[in-house]
Amino acid sequence: MEISNYYYEDDFLYQIDLSIETGNINYIRNAIRQYKDVLSIYYIDWANRIIMELTEDSMNEMIIN
Repeated sequence: MEISNYYYEDDFLYQIDLSIETGNINYIRNAIRQYKDVLSIYYIDWANRIIMELTEDSMNEMIIN
């Protein structure tokens, strides 16, 4: 008998952490795509706000010559 301790929320949060650590929004985008039909809309909305913040931060760090 196999016992699984896999929770969608844990993986989703891990993907968000990876995005924040690396600045790469693709982790969150993939997690949203993968879990949008499984998780609460609140998780999805929160992740989309983080994408916006990371994108804004990235744009603010750009140097225009």
